[in-house]
Amino acid sequence: ALQSNNIDWQTEVTSSDALAALKADKNIVMSEFPDLGYYFFAFNVRPGHAFSDVVARQALELCVDHDATVTAATESNGAPVYGEVPPGSFFYNQDTPKYTYDVAAANKLLTDNGYTGFSKPGDVYTSKDGTKLSADLYVRQGRPQRVKFAQLASDQAAQCGIKLTVKESDFSTVLLPLLSYPNKFDIYLGGWANMTDPEDTSLFSCANVTTKANPSDNNFTGYCDPAVDKLLASSKGELDRAKRKAILAELQVKLHNDGPYYFLWADLGHRAYSVKVDTNGLLGPIDHTSFYDTWNSDTWIVKS
Repeated sequence: ALQSNNIDWQTEVTSSDALAALKADKNIVMSEFPDLGYYFFAFNVRPGHAFSDVVARQALELCVDHDATVTAATESNGAPVYGEVPPGSFFYNQDTPKYTYDVAAANKLLTDNGYTGFSKPGDVYTSKDGTKLSADLYVRQGRPQRVKFAQLASDQAAQCGIKLTVKESDFSTVLLPLLSYPNKFDIYLGGWANMTDPEDTSLFSCANVTTKANPSDNNFTGYCDPAVDKLLASSKGELDRAKRKAILAELQVKLHNDGPYYFLWADLGHRAYSVKVDTNGLLGPIDHTSFYDTWNSDTWIVKS
């Protein structure tokens, strides 16, 4: 319809074939932007689980070539993320540390902290208390990008003495019960959408940890840190945007380092416009790089 001049603006382009055709059309302007959602590995950090130890989580992060794996899994249609605020948000902290790929450092980290039993690929590290770094990695079936990332991560982790078994599972019959109390999972690859404001109390606060009395809350990892609770409370009570951004920047670094989640990517969104679509100049041009491209849409015109 765009190429035939029947419409002048398409608010979402999801087909890869259509995307390629529109990008090649000189009469079409494409926007590309990180969506306001993200994907993640969620670790069960309760005692007795394979990745309850932050050292194990940090080692796994070192064993996966993060950005290259995101590119491969999404076919270059994902923006790597390193914290809980996606890059399309005003509150995104570009100084949040990136993930580093360093297999030697991962092995040193584990052995320095008492993990033993790994000498070659196929072996699995065991902690001082006897917990093996072996876990089922649950991922929603019918989501090819997520499944591919999980499989690629599993292959890489095996080179570090970490065994991840990818379990493609139905969301309603398998995953939801696992993510509810008593939370019988080790790792879940999931995603959150429409994170317009990074008010993440339900995901990371102590009060929202799932329990027998509160079985289906969003903090299914069991992560609880009073310092994080304090930052969350401060961000909710701060009305000055610059000050709030500074609080949330600190929170992003804290969650990145503690690793209840291993943050993966934000989908790249696309919209398409006829070259005839412009603005009347009163509020500036259309921003083709932002999720919020429509902020000045009341000034848009279609040139003849």
